[in-house]
Amino acid sequence: DSFTWVVVTGDDLTNDKKRSLIILNHRTRLDWMFVWMLHSRYKILKQLKIVLKAELKRVPFLGWSIQHAGYLFLERIWTKDQQKMKSVISYYKSCQTPLSLLIFPEGTNLNDETRIKSNNYASKQTNYNRPYDYCLHPHTTGFTYLLNTMRSDDMIDNIDDVTIGYEGDFPITEFDLLKGVFPSVVHFHVKRYSINDLPQEDEKIGEWLQNCWDEKENRLKKFYMTKQFDPLSNTFKNRKKESNIRFQRRLAMILWTLFVLFWSYCLIAYIKIKMYVFIVCLFHLVLEVFANGIIDFVYKINPRVMQIYVRTLDDRTLTLNVQSEDTINEIKEIVEQREGIPADEQRLTLGGISLDDELTLNECHIEEESTLYVLLDLEGGGKKRKKKSYNTPKKNKHKRKKVKLTVLKYYKVEDTGKIHRLRRECPSKQCGAGVFMAAHHDRNYCGKCCVTYMFTKREEN
Repeated sequence: DSFTWVVVTGDDLTNDKKRSLIILNHRTRLDWMFVWMLHSRYKILKQLKIVLKAELKRVPFLGWSIQHAGYLFLERIWTKDQQKMKSVISYYKSCQTPLSLLIFPEGTNLNDETRIKSNNYASKQTNYNRPYDYCLHPHTTGFTYLLNTMRSDDMIDNIDDVTIGYEGDFPITEFDLLKGVFPSVVHFHVKRYSINDLPQEDEKIGEWLQNCWDEKENRLKKFYMTKQFDPLSNTFKNRKKESNIRFQRRLAMILWTLFVLFWSYCLIAYIKIKMYVFIVCLFHLVLEVFANGIIDFVYKINPRVMQIYVRTLDDRTLTLNVQSEDTINEIKEIVEQREGIPADEQRLTLGGISLDDELTLNECHIEEESTLYVLLDLEGGGKKRKKKSYNTPKKNKHKRKKVKLTVLKYYKVEDTGKIHRLRRECPSKQCGAGVFMAAHHDRNYCGKCCVTYMFTKREEN
């Protein structure tokens, strides 16, 4: 009776209910399926969620099933993936269940083409050490962001560095599975790190991940020479454990075969079953078109857990983990429990605008890491003068200026009351009365029409 052995070395995962982020080398496209075998043997398969590329969720039936399993699908567009990772972690935090999240920092599976691209990419980086032959160089951006998000939401206890290796033939694509290509032995080496031992700075986290992959390259090089991981003490114990699950494997094969045959018969024989399958398929197709899949639809309708800040009266900042559907009044009650300020005396503001008690955080457009301010509603004091409002613009009052009449200086009034004109008026029709000519020693000149009168002796008028 030949079947695939599973050998686990390194740190023990027995009865492990801790929250962890798992990093794994990506030897084939189907590595994540073999990880099922690892977690099922330690009864922690239920809490395993895997980060996969978005193309897989669009595969009919298979993609729908892994969407229902709650896996994380990335589009490889950083702005979208960043928001999706935050939403997924918030969702599982609201579920309050242990989470083991598997990520492939290499980004794609190992082959000759990707090996060359990976080494060329890594050679341009500052922390480049050497080319790899047995794995690809890790991408640190997504891993660092995911780690920081899980750490800030208190959703992680450990980092599990898992190295996978195969003996014999192993499937490269899904078609190899259909052909029955399976490895004779799948080896897993587990090295666990406490989250408290990891650095806080993003740059240091990237260096830590690169060092893990340097060790992984050396470990894989030795494995493909000896077909064993170190330490070797757990090998025979795990082989004995594999022998104990033969009955479970055969029972599962019988039950799943009967299950498939039963529903295949029902699908052929009963019209109601056909209608049910048709409606289910149509439902998933509609969600795929309009909501980007059922898993994204669940994330959208699920109240999102987020972190907000509340600035108190004495300039202290409270950090609150709340849901997007919580009301402003519920936030006031939390502040009352923390600060002792009665909720009916509080007034919460955002950007200088007072928030209504009945509105939810989502309706108030309060996002992640928003800051609210607590004010007190005061009573008493003098009557505030109401500011007069104008519906029409005010008329500007014209301030009259005191202007001297320059024309008067052209006339002289004697003591007897007789008026003498000091300047000659221009006789031209173009100018007329009121336009005086300039008086020079030998001429009178009009600056408007340029009429000039020459004389040898200045006239006295």
